[in-house]
Amino acid sequence: MRGIQAVFGICERKDWRKIKMKVKWRKLIRAIKGTAPIIFILITSVPFAEARILFFGRKETQVEKDLRSKKPDIKIKAIKKAGEIKAKEAVDELIDIVKKDSSIPARQDACEALGKLGDNSAVSVLVSVLTSDERNEVKIGAISALYEIGSEEAIAGLRSTLNDNNKDVKITIIKFLAELKDKESLDNFRKLAEDNDTDIRATAVYALGKLGDKKSVIKALEDKDEKVKEKAVDALGRMGETEELEKIKDKNLKKRAEIFLERKR
Repeated sequence: MRGIQAVFGICERKDWRKIKMKVKWRKLIRAIKGTAPIIFILITSVPFAEARILFFGRKETQVEKDLRSKKPDIKIKAIKKAGEIKAKEAVDELIDIVKKDSSIPARQDACEALGKLGDNSAVSVLVSVLTSDERNEVKIGAISALYEIGSEEAIAGLRSTLNDNNKDVKITIIKFLAELKDKESLDNFRKLAEDNDTDIRATAVYALGKLGDKKSVIKALEDKDEKVKEKAVDALGRMGETEELEKIKDKNLKKRAEIFLERKR
């Protein structure tokens, strides 16, 4: 009798295991059915490569690896390539190079690469370069990058550093803000048009012309320096102010004005 019960007990245990397995499979099938709509949406709306990254993670590119290379030539090539191919995945590595790398060429090239990538997340570190980095080469790279990004934050960053002590840096910022047609820089340009430095005054007049400030440009025709006055004539010419050009009496400036007047005739 006990033997028979023992056999039935084993059978009952086996059946119970089967039941448990069936329950597990049913739960799994329900779970799959529940996620099916989400999987379908991802497959149909997300590009395959991005979906693959979402589910399996992203494989590190060779450019990212080379950006961490200890060999300067490999790192520089990788920095330039990251900008050329617009490797968005390299933004964090490039920012890290700008902030920490001891190599001036590496920092400068990393700034320019960030500009080509056009990622707004790089703006704050690029602006910090203009306020803290001692190397003008790196500053010029950061200015170029902010110009390329061209967002409101990038333009505001350029504007905030117009008081840089270095002449070349200041002139570069003026030119780029002029190209970006930053109206909020007008008052700064008017002040710079009265700067002690001739080149800065001339560049500021160029910028005022780009922004269409006719009154300030005409005022610059009375500047003591010939170079500044020539820039004023050029600005009026580009603005199409033929009446103002015809009023010019100075012989040298009149010849310059005639070039623009001939184009209008």
